[in-house]
Amino acid sequence: MEHYQSKSKIKSSVKEALSKSTSHGIPNIVSTDKWSIRLIWIVSTLLSTALCGLLIAQNFLNYYEYEVTTKIREKYDYVVEFPSVTVCNFGRFSSEYGYNFSKFADKIRLLSNDSIRSDSNFAIQYALSQNLTEIRKFGDSLSKLVKFYKFESRPKNLSLDFTNFFSPYFTNCYIFNPPFYEDGTPRKPTMTASSGVVFVHEFGSHPLTAAPIFVLPQKSTYIGIKRRHSTQLPKPYSSCDEATDDPNKYDSEIYKAIHNTSFKYSQSLCIDLCFQKLAIENCSCFYYVYALFPEGRPCLKESEFKCVSNFYACLMETDYLNKVCLAKCPLECSSTEYIKSVSTYSLLDADLDEADITVFLEDYVVTEIEEAAVMDVAVLLSNIGGIAGLFLGVSFLSFIEILACLAEITIIFFRKGGKIGDYQNSDSNSEKPEEDDSKNGNI
Repeated sequence: MEHYQSKSKIKSSVKEALSKSTSHGIPNIVSTDKWSIRLIWIVSTLLSTALCGLLIAQNFLNYYEYEVTTKIREKYDYVVEFPSVTVCNFGRFSSEYGYNFSKFADKIRLLSNDSIRSDSNFAIQYALSQNLTEIRKFGDSLSKLVKFYKFESRPKNLSLDFTNFFSPYFTNCYIFNPPFYEDGTPRKPTMTASSGVVFVHEFGSHPLTAAPIFVLPQKSTYIGIKRRHSTQLPKPYSSCDEATDDPNKYDSEIYKAIHNTSFKYSQSLCIDLCFQKLAIENCSCFYYVYALFPEGRPCLKESEFKCVSNFYACLMETDYLNKVCLAKCPLECSSTEYIKSVSTYSLLDADLDEADITVFLEDYVVTEIEEAAVMDVAVLLSNIGGIAGLFLGVSFLSFIEILACLAEITIIFFRKGGKIGDYQNSDSNSEKPEEDDSKNGNI
């Protein structure tokens, strides 16, 4: 008897919950007494449910495609962070001391049968085996390389605005508007440079991550720059990784080694260091053409030189470099690029070894390229809610109704001794059939 009462209570609770549901189809199916009308509501509800499920599934598929929209806009920015400009002499032994050293290095090469055969390559590699103080003597001093410069039409102090930068490829270089002073103290960027090679790059970035601009003596070179800032969404929307400016974000020795330098992190810089380390591991030395950092021992023997060259060719053919180094070098999502236009004019009254370089902003417009997700979680939930409301008339509270019904059923099922609460007594009284008044003698 208790089992029958519990079953009846459960059935009554379910029927009441369905009849009071905020959805449109189910209450009409339960409440109508005519089978023809009920059949119409059943068919309509099933079709609406099928279409609702199809469209919701399509929205989930669109969400997991991680599509983005790209917004490109140009805006005026009068507070300009001027880029860094790096000046190098293409001649690595441009000083008298460097010239004499190159001749001495050639004599050393001739004394050994297994030295690199090329006299110029051996001289460069042998120079890289010296200490940094000695290496700096091989190239031009700052006062010789940059005789005079002005910023915003005003003469400036060379020693305050230029710092020395050593590159295994160009040896002696000098950075205008550097991120650090010579003693390592951080330096604020300059807000709104001579013959050789010029790099115009983002403030704080490594000079050799930018394309070189070669300038000629007795020429005036004008370099106009425009700024373009790009921001991508991190994975899975693109191949870039978030928070690459955090040195502790990724567990990669090469990634952390780049952050330990004075330059901003970039994936290209990380991959170059990765290759240099691989070359040193396999050949025990590095070749200046493939090295951005003075790390390890320079190759001096012909066999070592061939080892590095063959190793590089092998990596390029097998795509081994990308497979190994890309996993250790996350891609940054934000970058600033300087689009350069170069024009050159002759200097009639210049010295034979003198060049004039002018770097200027063409305008104060910066092009911003930003990505935004076509469908994020908020849009996905909004679409699902709209579809469910359109086809079934349900909302978030409809699911609360289901939970409330299940809770009521659970209470009835686990109630002991067949005891019925007040609300259940009211239900049982409403279901109890009326007594025939005629049996009591009432008319």
